[in-house]
Amino acid sequence: MASLKWYINRAKIMNIKEIIHRIKCRKYDKKIQSGYRLDEDKYAVNFIELPKFNGIDEKNNNLLLKNCDDILDNHIDIFNMKINLNYSNKFLRDPFSKRLWNNEIYTKVNFRKSNLVGDPKIIWEINKQQYLLDLGLAYQLTADSKYSEKILNEINEWINQNPEYMGINWTSGLEISLRCLSWMFSLSLIKSYIIDNNICINKILHYLKVKTELIFNKLSLYSSANNHLIGEITLLLYTSYFIECEEANKWRNLSLYMLNEQINNQFYDDGINKEQSINYQVHTMELYFLCEYILNLNNMTLDVNTLDILNKACIYIDKLSEKDGTIFNIGDEDGGYILKLQNLPNSVLDILQFGALILKKQSIYVNKIRAIDYKLLMLFGEKYYTFINENIINTVCIDKGYVFENGGMYVRDGNINDVTYKAMFDFGKIGMEPLNAHAHCDILSFNLNINGNPFLVDSGTYKYHKDEGFRDYFRGVSAHNTISIDEKNQFELLGPFISSKSPLTKLDKLLSDYIQASSECYKKLGCRITRAIFFDNDCISIEDTVVNKSKKNRKIKSFFNMEPKIDCELKENKIICKQNNREIIIEFLSEVKLSLVKGNKKDKIEGWYSKKYYKKVETYTLIIEYEIEKKTEKNIKYSIKI
Repeated sequence: MASLKWYINRAKIMNIKEIIHRIKCRKYDKKIQSGYRLDEDKYAVNFIELPKFNGIDEKNNNLLLKNCDDILDNHIDIFNMKINLNYSNKFLRDPFSKRLWNNEIYTKVNFRKSNLVGDPKIIWEINKQQYLLDLGLAYQLTADSKYSEKILNEINEWINQNPEYMGINWTSGLEISLRCLSWMFSLSLIKSYIIDNNICINKILHYLKVKTELIFNKLSLYSSANNHLIGEITLLLYTSYFIECEEANKWRNLSLYMLNEQINNQFYDDGINKEQSINYQVHTMELYFLCEYILNLNNMTLDVNTLDILNKACIYIDKLSEKDGTIFNIGDEDGGYILKLQNLPNSVLDILQFGALILKKQSIYVNKIRAIDYKLLMLFGEKYYTFINENIINTVCIDKGYVFENGGMYVRDGNINDVTYKAMFDFGKIGMEPLNAHAHCDILSFNLNINGNPFLVDSGTYKYHKDEGFRDYFRGVSAHNTISIDEKNQFELLGPFISSKSPLTKLDKLLSDYIQASSECYKKLGCRITRAIFFDNDCISIEDTVVNKSKKNRKIKSFFNMEPKIDCELKENKIICKQNNREIIIEFLSEVKLSLVKGNKKDKIEGWYSKKYYKKVETYTLIIEYEIEKKTEKNIKYSIKI
């Protein structure tokens, strides 16, 4: 029944153009089902011209080689877990249930029925084969053939277990694209081994062509045109240079057009990604930077407008993050990477360094710590060393706010009694319409870091599939620092990756030390919510207003979710919090009912935090309750004293 509801909701948001596109995709599916296959020709290959990788220092080089020893022994890292792949059919078998995904034509694989086998994200993550990049770097560092042979063996084993168009690993265009990028970069890293030993990789090239042609005919357009589409057209661009074939020009021409055409569909002109997810913003930026990278290698570039918006995207990420890359966790976070090495950098520092290098703007990477990223060293070589060793400017924190009005975000760096803070206030749309696939109920949400450490947090994501109710909890209003009415979410969650239309939310007033925004997210209940924030010299003051125009009394709940290391104590009209031996007091000046919950999952799920995908821990959630009578409005005032 839930599956039927999903299909109905999905169909409702399609326009005529999308329906026509999906009919064309379905015709291509039927063509493949009837036995259509591309002929395998002899292909010429143009490896990606990567600089020689010489490593960093003895300690880091040994760490890389130790990681590669694990990979040689079929142990890889996914979602912060070490997975042992020493079993048969490792690219089709779930590592936890040990059950096999059906290896039938991709059109018949229903990965949404994940209870039958396992979480599809697990098998997809394994099949990205991103661990091949580490092996490629190890080969560059040592010239030991055991690493290059492992790369070729892993790719060929994948081909043997995943015949053309068969199985779960042919169902997702984005997952196919990221796997192909892993193949092309890892093969380029062992280019000398392949050439010197006259190794034929024609079968691999044929599979790259087959996958790319499949993507070309089934692009994620219209309502699905989010980060998945950018991943798919990144594959078209890379394969068009990697393989010499008659399809290369059409792949390249389409990808170039769509990269420039899509930039305004993916981002607001102030640099905020329309999916309203930091994770997917970083993913999309990296895909664009990788495209600019391969274009630069071939004496081409993206349009000026595209590069300008990407620069603004870097500015947004910079303002939203701390010096060490800690960033407010807005929207969905799936634990994935575009190009991933075992030497995992902070994704924020990584993307800002990448932006500074590819956009040729050193100013993008200021006020951040020095951090070495193997991926960027792989891409830029000595140029990266020069960049990272240049003086990084450090400035003193001052009271200053940054408003990103089109994207609906306000960020403030402040100082109270020599204690620095970074605050974030969300008044934007909930996601990328019409799907709003990664939207969270975070309208008018307020997050706060103190001395660079998270204090009031967005609760995270945890899981997409096999989630035991946590998917809706982590998207729901109680997992965010905002206001709810009558136990309702701020908008309707129509499925795991579909939400109702974005409610009208607007910035009402902005001064140097004050911001106010309001939302019609509870319009169906006859209510409007408003939040005003005062950045005073000695505290941060918040005033929440609910206007109830309905003929019913309404029950109001507001939530504040603490970072798990925060200790909390309820005392009369105050919440006394302790962070790193510092006392922080949230004091209420209005009459409300206060309560603290932590790790509840009996009658309802409350008090949980997920910093990383597939991980969750208990945390304190402060619940503020009061009632508003019909045809009235009510103001609740409180302050945060640092």
